[in-house]
Amino acid sequence: MVLGFEQETDYADYDETMDEFDVLFAISILVSVFVFALISLQS
Repeated sequence: MVLGFEQETDYADYDETMDEFDVLFAISILVSVFVFALISLQS
């Protein structure tokens, strides 16, 4: 999580379990937006 750096002590355990999920989620969003942009430009 982004707030993990500012509130590391409060959400340390939460960040450890969510970091990998957040990365995959962010990548999936970027890929989706990229594909959507390509489709929009081609049409």
